[in-house]
Amino acid sequence: MSDCCDWERVKCNATTRRVTQLSLDILPQNKYNDFIDGSPLLNMSLLLPFEELQSLDLSFNLFEGVYKGKAYDSFGSLKQLKMLNLGYNLFNDIILPYLNTLTSLTTLILVGNNIDGSRTKQGIANLTNLEALDIRGNRINGSVTRLGLAKFKNLKALDLSYTDINGSLENQGICELKNLIELNLEGNAIEGPLPQCLKNLTRLKVFGISSNQLSGSPHSVIASLTSLQYLDLSDNYFQGIFYLSSLGNHSNLEFFMLSLVNNTLEVETENWLPTSQLKVLHLRNCNLNGTLGFLQKQHGLKSLDLSHNKLVGNFPAWLLQYNTKLEVLRLTNNSFTGSLQLSNSKLDFLHHLDISSNSFSGRLPQNMSTILQKLVYLDMSKNKFEGSISSSISEMKDLRILDLSRNQFSGELFAPLLTGCFSLLLLDLSHNSFSGQVSPKFMNLTQLGWLSLDNNNFSGRISNGFLSSARSLEVLDISNNKLVGQIPSWIGNLSSLLLLSVSKNL
Repeated sequence: MSDCCDWERVKCNATTRRVTQLSLDILPQNKYNDFIDGSPLLNMSLLLPFEELQSLDLSFNLFEGVYKGKAYDSFGSLKQLKMLNLGYNLFNDIILPYLNTLTSLTTLILVGNNIDGSRTKQGIANLTNLEALDIRGNRINGSVTRLGLAKFKNLKALDLSYTDINGSLENQGICELKNLIELNLEGNAIEGPLPQCLKNLTRLKVFGISSNQLSGSPHSVIASLTSLQYLDLSDNYFQGIFYLSSLGNHSNLEFFMLSLVNNTLEVETENWLPTSQLKVLHLRNCNLNGTLGFLQKQHGLKSLDLSHNKLVGNFPAWLLQYNTKLEVLRLTNNSFTGSLQLSNSKLDFLHHLDISSNSFSGRLPQNMSTILQKLVYLDMSKNKFEGSISSSISEMKDLRILDLSRNQFSGELFAPLLTGCFSLLLLDLSHNSFSGQVSPKFMNLTQLGWLSLDNNNFSGRISNGFLSSARSLEVLDISNNKLVGQIPSWIGNLSSLLLLSVSKNL
């Protein structure tokens, strides 16, 4: 008989050869459960021999309950169990009474189990050694007090995101957890200002509280949490002023998100030069004005979103030059002006660029394809760009989304644009001044799903075979041009086509 310590999903103590870790997630045919009326039940008695078990992963098995034969005794026999992952099953609150015997647990994962919180406080009351508790994606539907968290003094990581908790955080027990390093409360209905008692959580490195209903200004609380590395305050209803200078002592901060659903909070960048090297900075819809001078010393950015603000100045080519690993840049809906000036250094990581809804003007730079060769998403719509788009874009072979609509581009479509960018899923050239034939004779956009050429000056007949290879095309808009002739018969072969607009032509 083979040694079970050599099996997949099993780890053993090197000395005693007793099993210490079982990874039984996504079990084939649910081998470790019994079925009653077609419902899979977890049979814990099968784990009785594993007295030295320290880690048990039973996630993603759709268990709906526990086989009651010797369930309490079976759980209680796992006296050395430190990590239990029951995530993404269907236990609901039925599982909670069985957990109280697992007093050695330091990590408990109950994510996505339809737990409603009615037995949570009693069910985990004895697990005072817990250091990590993950209940995200359940239905607690009430205040945090239902969980009785105050007694878990050893907690270092707590995830209550998307659990329908509501009300204020004041006097809810979270402020008592002074050893917390990670706290995730995203996607709930938490109201009111951030309580001042959160200043007690001086060890906090990760704090996510986005997508709630918080009000007031968060800056006085955040200013005290100087150990933060990750901070997401996005999509709340803050008011007043948030001084980014309050982050002056946050020398470890790498991820900062404060994008808002409204614009009643004014974010002040004056006197703020980050003391840390940020990787992600999202300040969407934050009433920012002025220039980007506060980013002059940043050289490690990977994602920057400053869209929907009042920023001015030229395109920040220096920002791309300093942050060579930048992957995402969003500057949409600001007041940037001037031409699109790029440095001479290739940006091998930038895959998403959105500079739409500004006042950029002039011709596209000739080195655009070389510098931005890895772009997947490019939105330059609603600007004042002009001239031909010929060779500027035609060599971007990874490009999937290209939106150049509502500019002042002119001239004929350059054939390589429609043959060289063969990965395109969406191409929008509408509301410009393009002219000439609507297409070259040959096209290789086999993945194209959306094509908008409307509101231009295209003329003549649609070429035979144009788009005949675009079998995935769902939207084709060539309205408001000067096209003549009949609608080509090959359009009837586009089986995925949902919308065809050819109105207002000749």
